[in-house]
Amino acid sequence: MVFNNIENDRLEISNTFRKLWIQYFIWTKSYIISILENSSDQDAIKKRLLQNPNNFADELKIFYEEEEVERIEKLLEEHILLIVDYLNHIKSGDNEAREEIRKKAYHNASEIAGSFSGINPHWNKKEWTVMLFDYLGMIESLIDNRLNKRYDLDISDRLEKHAYDMSDYMTEGILRQFFI
Repeated sequence: MVFNNIENDRLEISNTFRKLWIQYFIWTKSYIISILENSSDQDAIKKRLLQNPNNFADELKIFYEEEEVERIEKLLEEHILLIVDYLNHIKSGDNEAREEIRKKAYHNASEIAGSFSGINPHWNKKEWTVMLFDYLGMIESLIDNRLNKRYDLDISDRLEKHAYDMSDYMTEGILRQFFI
């Protein structure tokens, strides 16, 4: 089958954002496992995970103003660092600090949703908020499962599907906004 240029552009945009969201999921999960299992690769995985906000920014700059994208990049980096802090407080047993970080993570997710909806009229803030809150809830479940030695892969399958859903929503918004 031969695609025309518009179809190729649509496919490339879709593949790019699917790859980015899946990498976000994979490296977050890898970091969670590494931290909770006291693996020696924690720093390397954290470094790779922290590349994701920049990777998102590089792709979003194709469509949006640099200042807007830089805000999103910072919020995504903060999102990752909050998960890192959350894990550190779990390991230290500081439940009060962990709960405070949890609240900050959900607030950060709301800010990300607001930034996304602010740059694309086809990205609904409420929809992004629900997706990001669901993502955080699944991350919490993944952490809880690992802590309790429950290696149920259902949560990983749900996270993977959710990453595809977020990427498809992001792609659809871009395609609609720019008439691609």
